[in-house]
Amino acid sequence: RRWICASQRGCSDSGASPPPDSPSAPVNVTVRHLKANSAVVSWDVLEDEVVIGFAISQQKKDVRMLRFIQEVNTTTRSCALWDLEEDTEYIVHVQAISIQGQSPASEPVLFKTPREAEKMTSKNKGRPGPPSARDGVWGAVVWAGAVHD
Repeated sequence: RRWICASQRGCSDSGASPPPDSPSAPVNVTVRHLKANSAVVSWDVLEDEVVIGFAISQQKKDVRMLRFIQEVNTTTRSCALWDLEEDTEYIVHVQAISIQGQSPASEPVLFKTPREAEKMTSKNKGRPGPPSARDGVWGAVVWAGAVHD
């Protein structure tokens, strides 16, 4: 199951501390496959801990609005972030979920989405781009069957 929440105060009680037997915070949180409108966040959990899900909080830097993604009954260690704005800084935190509760949040990870034009430029560095209607003259090819006398 997956829950998604967007609010200015988040979806959980920020003043609550995790239960004493809850899992440790995820480590090695990284953002990869960074595009203008999406990214993938991945993480590791400590070897001896039984984790049944994760919770991710994502917010624009210097903005109070928060997106909260929670998924349980999974052993995945990555999650796609979508509907991001290009050329924007974001902060993500990851929490592990076990039967005993949620871990503390991971260390924050700051990343910035590229501009769409930057993505295209770096992708095609040194190579011409695909043709477009502006690149040349369009013509028509007409053919007819053979004429039998």
